[in-house]
Amino acid sequence: AYSTVPPALGGLDLEMPGPPTQWGDHLLEAVRAGTVPMASLDDKVRRLLRLLARTGVLERGTLEPPPEAPAPEDPATRELLLDAATQSIVLLKNSGGVLPLHPEKLTKVAVIG
Repeated sequence: AYSTVPPALGGLDLEMPGPPTQWGDHLLEAVRAGTVPMASLDDKVRRLLRLLARTGVLERGTLEPPPEAPAPEDPATRELLLDAATQSIVLLKNSGGVLPLHPEKLTKVAVIG
């Protein structure tokens, strides 16, 4: 089951993929009922507008990438994207046994987020 208030209060700014199912009217109702403060909504809008401004969307007036943006299907672009993704991978280390993990009891570990 999905909900509106906990994600809204927990820092989620954008529901994806669209169209919204838990935002839109549900978020409007939560703000009107006072369960999501207007200040929280203002913060979300501020962060999204900052992102749109930083990426040039507001200046261009469209969500479409600028004409000079490299095409994702271009082999050089794909190689660059793969390299960036590969370098950003972080493997879980349990240095000093800080995490309560018992290898003898584990078959799989999911690291999410």
